[in-house]
Amino acid sequence: MKKIFVVLLMLLPFVVYSAECDHDKHDKYALLANNITYDTNYNVNTRTYDIVVYNVVDGLFVEYDDKKYESNSNNEVTINKINEGTNMVIKVYGNDNCDTSLRTIFVNLLYYNKFYGTGACAGYEDKITMCNSQFTTSLVTEEILVTAKQNYDNIILQEQQKEEKTEEKETLLDKMQAFALNWGIKFVLFLVSCIVFTSIYSNKFRKIKHGI
Repeated sequence: MKKIFVVLLMLLPFVVYSAECDHDKHDKYALLANNITYDTNYNVNTRTYDIVVYNVVDGLFVEYDDKKYESNSNNEVTINKINEGTNMVIKVYGNDNCDTSLRTIFVNLLYYNKFYGTGACAGYEDKITMCNSQFTTSLVTEEILVTAKQNYDNIILQEQQKEEKTEEKETLLDKMQAFALNWGIKFVLFLVSCIVFTSIYSNKFRKIKHGI
């Protein structure tokens, strides 16, 4: 019995301390949370990002990956060494004893494209996305880059072949039309000549036959 009493006494401070949510403070902090902004800084050597969250004023703090971050004297919070390609969910809370967050910030960290501006992309800078962006939504590997270049080249080759075939068809059609026009005119002239010749000599033959 004494043991149960001791346990109840130990738990009592926690029960008493459990404060209610201060809704007035929560609403005030919610307005302040709207002023929060952030920057992402990429480190090429470590291939990670540092995220700096601004305007985290007194009474506010942020949480990421179940870790609490308090602001410094400049009202800034820095979250270091986050891997590229990470989809971050940063929540803003206030010292108001409320369980609900004041704001949720989504940060999608892009992948650094190591092939951008290198010889591997020479001639393809304005042709494929792997070569015209320093940061991409997916990781660009050498295999992916080679495949993208090959696909682009094949498309261009197919378009050129299609254009050549179209030109060949047009040329053949032009030749057939020219041939038909040329020989058609000659045939008409020949036919007219035959009609005229036949008419003249038929008339003469008729006159000779009748002694005219």
